[in-house]
Amino acid sequence: MELPEKKRRKGVPMFEHGEYGLPDGQKKPTFSESIQLYREERKFEKNEVRERRARWWNKITTCFKETFPMMSEPQANAGEKLPAKHSSATASLIEFDDTQLSPLERNRRETMLNYQYGKYPPFNIEPLPHERQRLARVMSAEDRARRQEWLKAQILHPSEPMGDPFMPYNPLRRLYRAPLDRLETFLRVRNGPDQARLLRQVTANILMAIGFTYFAFYWMKYNKSAPGRRKEHYGDFGFSERKVLRND
Repeated sequence: MELPEKKRRKGVPMFEHGEYGLPDGQKKPTFSESIQLYREERKFEKNEVRERRARWWNKITTCFKETFPMMSEPQANAGEKLPAKHSSATASLIEFDDTQLSPLERNRRETMLNYQYGKYPPFNIEPLPHERQRLARVMSAEDRARRQEWLKAQILHPSEPMGDPFMPYNPLRRLYRAPLDRLETFLRVRNGPDQARLLRQVTANILMAIGFTYFAFYWMKYNKSAPGRRKEHYGDFGFSERKVLRND
């Protein structure tokens, strides 16, 4: 079964595009035929990726051989002839026998190849990022304009990060954070954001320590425990042993 000529987005079955992504005059495919079309197209994409990577590797090895001719080709001694399998340093790297890999490793490499990378290889969007690239030749006016635009785009606004300060908190947290929020807002104008945040944290810790101290003191003062206390006297606090206001 021939593949349709109409292209589609990667990862979406071809029969979901337009009139099932098929040429005019062809009938609607059945479910099994659609799955077969999808599998054949996936296989075709994998072959395309392999060919593209092979072309990239050929370019890299060719550039390496032209730059370092003494290192790319093995040297033979006087009167000695190298075997044919060592005549090229590129052949042993390009012709890789994937049958030596386990099925899981082969599946992992194919998955990384198909889904980790997109249609194009990753590249840096910064124009002339390295200093040696800017000094190797005279920069044109277009290069300078692109470089100036890139550097200008890296300057952030003084008030960034911008956003709603109450967004990460629910209404209850906003309610009990409101007093310290007002205190931090007041101190930020006078002492700056860093000192205001530090003073807020110190104030919150001091208030929590004072509250815990009062609670512990009250509990130890009015909830004394004695070894002879029975269950029916729990929470009595001496009320059953009083001498007045007894209606006996």
